[in-house]
Amino acid sequence: MKDYNEVAQSILERRDKYVAERRRATKRIVSTLSCFCLVALVGFGAWHSGLFDSQPAFNEPIDEPEEREFQDGTVASVTEGSYMTVDPELPVDLVLPVAHFNLVDKPDPATYQQIALPGEDYISMTYVELLSYYGIELPIEEAFPDLSLADSERGYGVYQNSERGAYYDGNSVRFENADGTQTLHITLTKAFHHPYDIFTLTGEQIGFTSVNGHDLSVFSYVDENGAQRFYVELLQNDVGWYVDASGVSEDDFLRILMTVVTETPDDDADASNVLYGAVHSVDPYANRIGVRPDGEDLVYTVTLPPDISADDYSMDDQVIITYEGEPATIKTIWPQQLVSVAFAEP
Repeated sequence: MKDYNEVAQSILERRDKYVAERRRATKRIVSTLSCFCLVALVGFGAWHSGLFDSQPAFNEPIDEPEEREFQDGTVASVTEGSYMTVDPELPVDLVLPVAHFNLVDKPDPATYQQIALPGEDYISMTYVELLSYYGIELPIEEAFPDLSLADSERGYGVYQNSERGAYYDGNSVRFENADGTQTLHITLTKAFHHPYDIFTLTGEQIGFTSVNGHDLSVFSYVDENGAQRFYVELLQNDVGWYVDASGVSEDDFLRILMTVVTETPDDDADASNVLYGAVHSVDPYANRIGVRPDGEDLVYTVTLPPDISADDYSMDDQVIITYEGEPATIKTIWPQQLVSVAFAEP
């Protein structure tokens, strides 16, 4: 497998060749993308991964929805008959994690103005090149024979140039079963991380599911077709993963996560995490602050609870944020997982 630098160099060479050919032909590959800002649905979960895609229409439902009680005591309507065939070579003693499904209201689409994406910066990729670019493997078809890689309507690729490097690289890989009743979207991004931030919890706390050392917030809701949907975000090896599944069982979604989540040496679901750094931004309208950890380039968004005001913080204040689990969405700490927010001692 090529490393990132080799893939990046190959992409730049292909881009230069592509631009030269198109200029000679005095045409642009995508004229509509060369002069305006792309309006993207927030967090790739809507634009790339199809979080809001309608499920296929059926003359007759496969099974009538039924009421099912979750492990946290809440109840939702779900559809039976959603189990997938699992690779028989998987260990027979595979133990699924103790899961907590955070029920959320069915989200509504939201649009946000996005960065300009010039057509001449777009470099198409094959599926194999895409996996090499991210430095990952996706053994979904091997682990779940019912699911097959579906053709991408938009194709795969990145926006990149010699001055900025890769600056927008969100791509969605879709797997589905033969009749489209079970779907899995895995959206990946390395240069541009954006959390999906319009979920509304039905409860007051977030529970975590420990998968290969990651304490994840697994979200679940029932869509307009009566299908139960699952959604998870996580950051691993600097790659953002947005995992969205529909029509699969709770156990199968846990197996999916065990397949794609990289194992880490630390596995302590009860541990609290500590974020120490300087306030990088203050948003009093959303009651959020941005915190840049000392010695790091990334910035975490901390959404404060109602009893703590963002107006109490100023740029460069040193703060200590203690929270449970991993950020509920990529680089975003939700108020329901906060343990404490304090100023650091001078």
